[in-house]
Amino acid sequence: MIVEFCGMPGGGKSTIAKRLASEEGFEIIMIEKGELGWLSLQVFLAHPLWYVRLLGHIFMHAKDLSTLRYKIANLLLQAGAKYEKAKGYPKAILDQGYFQSLISIAENPISRRTMESLVRALPRPDTLVFFDVGADSSNERIEGRDYIVRRKEGDEAFKRRLAVMRQNAETLKTCLSGSMARQGIISADGPLEPLYSKVRDFIYE
Repeated sequence: MIVEFCGMPGGGKSTIAKRLASEEGFEIIMIEKGELGWLSLQVFLAHPLWYVRLLGHIFMHAKDLSTLRYKIANLLLQAGAKYEKAKGYPKAILDQGYFQSLISIAENPISRRTMESLVRALPRPDTLVFFDVGADSSNERIEGRDYIVRRKEGDEAFKRRLAVMRQNAETLKTCLSGSMARQGIISADGPLEPLYSKVRDFIYE
């Protein structure tokens, strides 16, 4: 069973993933040194259409060489390798996977038409959970956290990136209906304890 989490930063994805790993025996998929190249090749051979389309989208939306390298490494290679590795576990969680890449990948908002095309091309997890968190809750939870964009480009660049991510998250949410058999859009506002229960119960429905 491969479960993927996606949504805005501050939605509780990593916290809930850790609880599920601790209490329900899920494996949070991480890529170790030496695994990335081989797993990425396997993904490319299995899903060449998706791979090429997402790579092209990265090239179109990277504003400079540094951003291009970062996005290829993290949003294409890492996400794909995690998905391939997850196939080897009976219960696996991806909290930075394919669908999260659609939220994080662009410097500018992605159109609905392009988002729908990318969603159709993606390999499917067994269950997708979209953490639907409001701006106030998201901003409060991520305040003070260390993010690469914030560290490299400053708070203003980070705020602009969050604004684009929120638009892409909203567009993705509208594109999910009917795109796969097991998907849930779960409100992630409020305390994390009831959120954990909602996510766990949905996974085991």
